[in-house]
Amino acid sequence: MRSIKMAAVLRFLSSPRHVLAGAIAALLLVPAAASAQTPGAGGSGASTTAIREAEQRFEEGKTLFSQRRYADARLKFEQACAVHRTVNCPKNLGLAEFELGQYVEATTHLREFLQGVRVSGPAAAGLDAEGVAVIQKKYTDAFMHCGHLEVSAPAGATVVVEGRNLGTAPLRDTVDVPAGDHTVEAHTDRGILRQKVTVAQGEVAPVKLSEPNAGAQVKVDADSLRADRPGHSSARTVVLVSLYGAALLATGAGIGLTLHAEARKGDADDRRGDLPSNGCTGVSSAQCDDLRSLRDTYDADKRWATAAFIGAGVFAATATVMFFVWPNTVNNERPAGSKSTGGRTADGGGMKGRVVPMLAPGLGGLGYAGTF
Repeated sequence: MRSIKMAAVLRFLSSPRHVLAGAIAALLLVPAAASAQTPGAGGSGASTTAIREAEQRFEEGKTLFSQRRYADARLKFEQACAVHRTVNCPKNLGLAEFELGQYVEATTHLREFLQGVRVSGPAAAGLDAEGVAVIQKKYTDAFMHCGHLEVSAPAGATVVVEGRNLGTAPLRDTVDVPAGDHTVEAHTDRGILRQKVTVAQGEVAPVKLSEPNAGAQVKVDADSLRADRPGHSSARTVVLVSLYGAALLATGAGIGLTLHAEARKGDADDRRGDLPSNGCTGVSSAQCDDLRSLRDTYDADKRWATAAFIGAGVFAATATVMFFVWPNTVNNERPAGSKSTGGRTADGGGMKGRVVPMLAPGLGGLGYAGTF
């Protein structure tokens, strides 16, 4: 059976177009015993039956790889390695990922394989020095297709890149990422240190996330501060939303009552007809009684509409005052010496002030008060 597989590989190699691909396929055809019996660090601890099934998946993956069905081959390798991870697992995954153009994953896996070979030697993976050189070239090519971050963070901090948890600092290896813009975070007991970085293909960009000295600015995640004090910020939000909502409802009620009053006024004008404006003074008739009722309804609606508008103004003014007087958790708890990014106050000298509501008969708005 093995001679048939090797003959197929030799026929594949006979085409100059596939010389390199054939060499990679040949590297996958290491003895199954070497692949299965040389576990990675810690071994797999799988049962004999599970190991046999993993070997079967591995053989299927090799066949698919030789057929250039790289996505299917990677899936088989992944299934085999999930059950029984051997020293060749990262190599097989990395080679399939390279052919798929998944250079970030290929770089990470091929680096893992080469690091293991340096420790255990090429023979443990069923390779000679020439085979290792081929893998090294693939690793170099994959490395040059993506960017890399050399992250330095406080010991014990959790390092996160684009939401992906990379473990606890200090990290052993560089972080492989697609070329472009990235956000790197270090989650510490004091908060979240954050840095944005742009990295090009083949570039290793240093990212230093260090605890600041006294008086230095700390980049703190707003959500983490709110999570530490859930009642404070949420209560402020609920009160402000309720007040502004009440102002909107009162305004709507005032508009509705005004429209209703104007409608009653129109009805009264139609009912009066040719009567003069004082035609019902001291007169008791059905027409005059209807006119008086419509007039009373008009006056009542106007009074209630006025009250609604006044209430809306009070609610809105109260909410505006509370917005500026009731401190937000995030803006109010900056480290000493930091500068506000909210735009309402500025520390460290210069202009200081705040926005305040201004109310007067027939006038309402906002003003800016402070020292200049």
